[in-house]
Amino acid sequence: MRHEHFVLAIGFIGIRRLIIYGLSLSPLDAELSTYLKTEFDSNQNLLKDIYVVNPDFEQVIQRVRMLLGANNSICITGVHPEDLHKEVHYSI
Repeated sequence: MRHEHFVLAIGFIGIRRLIIYGLSLSPLDAELSTYLKTEFDSNQNLLKDIYVVNPDFEQVIQRVRMLLGANNSICITGVHPEDLHKEVHYSI
């Protein structure tokens, strides 16, 4: 495991809230998607909220939902970076 992946993995232990800022989670970035899927599966009892800050947050939220799979206890909130006070809440 490369050092930056190890540091990222340590950061996921025991988290309740995750903020995804500026990432598109493009299907072309399979390594990141695989890593996130693994972390979501291992932390699904602790993780309660995911915030997606992105101009195209609806598309990113669809990708997050695919990575989460059947986990239905997580609230996902979409936020446009130019209007951080307006949140759009989704549940899966």
